[in-house]
Amino acid sequence: MRFSDWDFGLKVHDFPSFANDIAALVAPLRPLARQWDRLSEIKCYMLVVHGPVKVDFLFPDEPNEQSGPWRVSKDSLEQIDAHFWDWVLWLASKQFRGNLELVSTELAKLFDHILQPMLVQQPPQTISDATNDYKKARGDFEARFRISMNTELQDEVEPLISEALESR
Repeated sequence: MRFSDWDFGLKVHDFPSFANDIAALVAPLRPLARQWDRLSEIKCYMLVVHGPVKVDFLFPDEPNEQSGPWRVSKDSLEQIDAHFWDWVLWLASKQFRGNLELVSTELAKLFDHILQPMLVQQPPQTISDATNDYKKARGDFEARFRISMNTELQDEVEPLISEALESR
């Protein structure tokens, strides 16, 4: 389905070794983004692959210690960018299905964990607001850190988000 994500529940015998190898194992998929979920109650390795398609590898037997809001730095901006686009891609699929209460709750959480640390002043009311606020804030930090972010992930995700929101 066009606006679906893929969740795979995995059980492994030696989770620490598997967790250490997972980036190499998914490398042939050429992911646009990949990282461990900072907010899940269980270990979850999140990918966005070309399409774009969101894929989560869930490890139900492995509890996750949740992280607080991001700390924005030159070194963390790429991970924040991956987290943001992964999150809004997932949110667009929920909005497409009419789960507006979840979208509202998650936008507040997205504000707390990504947008507010990036100095956005107001919580977004819509996914479009979140996207616009994020791109402005990211641009400000790119200028501050004198770096230029790769926008391949954004370039793939943004049109699908627009399509999902227009379809509702």
